[in-house]
Amino acid sequence: MNTHAKTKKIYVTDFDKKIGQNLKTFRIEKKLSVAEISEKLYISHQQYRKYEKGVNRLSLARFIQMSKNFDLDTSLFLKSLEQDDAVKK
Repeated sequence: MNTHAKTKKIYVTDFDKKIGQNLKTFRIEKKLSVAEISEKLYISHQQYRKYEKGVNRLSLARFIQMSKNFDLDTSLFLKSLEQDDAVKK
């Protein structure tokens, strides 16, 4: 008898990857290390790297937390996503 719980696989999209690329650009522009960001967000540096690579999806709550902690201009961040072909229908 199989006692392992089934998990639902979430597939990474081009949109997730673009968000990650934008996060990395933001971090570099602010001259922040992965360690600095992950410490303030109370997550591991591995988790933050997964956000940057687009492997794990960034929740809205985490996005808002980042914007408050690191003076992230959410409107510019989102506008850059709208202009990218990866997120168009």
